[in-house]
Amino acid sequence: MSYRGPLANRPDDIASLGCYWGKPGSGNQPPTTRSQALEAFYQYTINAALNVVFDAQYVFRLNGHPSPGTAILGAQFDVTF
Repeated sequence: MSYRGPLANRPDDIASLGCYWGKPGSGNQPPTTRSQALEAFYQYTINAALNVVFDAQYVFRLNGHPSPGTAILGAQFDVTF
């Protein structure tokens, strides 16, 4: 799910939440099953040419097995010429 303009004074920002799962190809050793993850994303629009993106993910059921999970945090800068 994504929402543009989550804050009244930030109409061009984008906030997103996602839940997804995936299964690696069958050529992996040892055989694996589906992994699951949750993700939160926020794009802070500075102007038409510059954005800062913040991303947080939590991966659980790594390879389809119950696991403690892994948290991943990231940021990126987008520049458009």
